[in-house]
Amino acid sequence: MTDIERLADDVLLVVFGNAVEVSVLELGDFLMALAISCVSKRWRRIALGFSLLWTRFAVQGQDWLKKDYINTFLVRSKG
Repeated sequence: MTDIERLADDVLLVVFGNAVEVSVLELGDFLMALAISCVSKRWRRIALGFSLLWTRFAVQGQDWLKKDYINTFLVRSKG
């Protein structure tokens, strides 16, 4: 088992939340939550259960046409 696999779920939630916050505020990247949810089955389960990860997304240019993208974030944010 690797060190990252030994981290408790609540510790990973803090890491995920910080990663999304930095990604959004400093990089303008709104896809970190999607990236986190693709790492492993465990990370996906944790990310999908943490609605705050999905509360921020950006719609730029023609992105508003991507309804699946918008719906994914709305459903996962439980909004």
